Amino acid sequence: MKALKDSLSPARAGLDVRRWGVAFAFALVTLAGLAITTSAQAPKRTVIRAGRVLNVRTGELRANQAIVVEGDKIAQIAPSSEITAAAGDTTINLPDATLLPGLIDMHTHLTLI
Repeated sequence: MKALKDSLSPARAGLDVRRWGVAFAFALVTLAGLAITTSAQAPKRTVIRAGRVLNVRTGELRANQAIVVEGDKIAQIAPSSEITAAAGDTTINLPDATLLPGLIDMHTHLTLI
């Protein structure tokens, strides 16, 4: 009976709450550290090698071009011979395609089925 009284005492209940609080705070700090570490990594790099690239501002069509995409932004457009892919880069070869970087197809017909 004494053990039951001791387990229900307010002081012991407060100690259990503090233990859970410390464990919860530790878990939050650990997750925050993982998020910071993940976001600090370099953005993923993709090299797209195209047969032709249209400069939408000047209207100039260039042959054998490479587009370097870092994260979700175009970092560089240059002749394919000037761009070398690193070990971790994703390379997409489109030798017969004409790319129009920076343009978005806004003419879309949405249908509901």
